[in-house]
Order: sequence, then C-alpha cells, then structure tokens
Amino acid sequence: MRASSQRQNYEASRITLKGDLCVYCGDIATTVEHFPPVSVTNLGFKLPCCRECNALAIDENPRDFERRIECVKSRIRRKHWKWLQIPEWSHEDLTDLSPMMRREVINGLNKKARTIKRLEFVSLAYIAVIDTDDQFQMFFDRSDAA
Repeated sequence: MRASSQRQNYEASRITLKGDLCVYCGDIATTVEHFPPVSVTNLGFKLPCCRECNALAIDENPRDFERRIECVKSRIRRKHWKWLQIPEWSHEDLTDLSPMMRREVINGLNKKARTIKRLEFVSLAYIAVIDTDDQFQMFFDRSDAA
C-alpha cells in the first residue's frame, strides 16, 4: 500500500473532536492528541491538546482515558511543583517590596494560579461539550462491552 493510501486510511479511522482548549488542562490547544495512541491502534480520536500535555501523555494508559487524565495532571503537578509552593501575599506585603521583587512575586503568583486552574480543569465535561455526537462515549461503551 502506498504511503498516501495508508495516511488516508489512518485519517479515516480517527474521529476528530474540534475544540479550542486542551482536553487535559484547558489551555489553548496548539496540537492534536491521538487517543488511543497511534502506537496502540489506528482507531480512535484526534483531540485538541496543548503541546505540554501532549508530551506528558506519551503512551501512558493507552485505553483508559480517565487514568490518562490523572497521569497527565500528576505530571503537571510534579513539573510545576515550585509554583504551587509559593505562599499567598497580601497587597500590603507586595507594596513593601521593591518594584523588581514585586514583579517577580506577582509573576510567581500568576504561574501558581495558572497551574491550579490547569489542575482543576474538568476534562470529561469539556469533552462532553465538544463531542456533539457522543462518539467518544459510544466508542468506550463498545470497548467496555467487548
């Protein structure tokens, strides 16, 4: 089979769910996640994903999407642990700092807030919104019955 024919067959065997947000963390989607991974099967989905989560997902939990979500979020938590450790600062405390130090602390607090937002993102609820034909759910209902 020619490469272009293989590519067409592959593309036809993947259902694309379109969305602007990463299915794992809610950041802007900049790439596509293949679930289950291509290394496992050509059947499945192409899901919107950010580059970081796509790299963190690798081939972990190739058939269990809920466990895959947990794995990606655990890796986000480990990768960005230092931002999560930043203590909260009062407005008064911030104004006592030099402008340069204040900027650094605010930058860290923003990174902490972003990391928390990513960890709290409800992936399955977002998939339910972008999966207008319930294809994702039906795919796993069939898999569970087998």
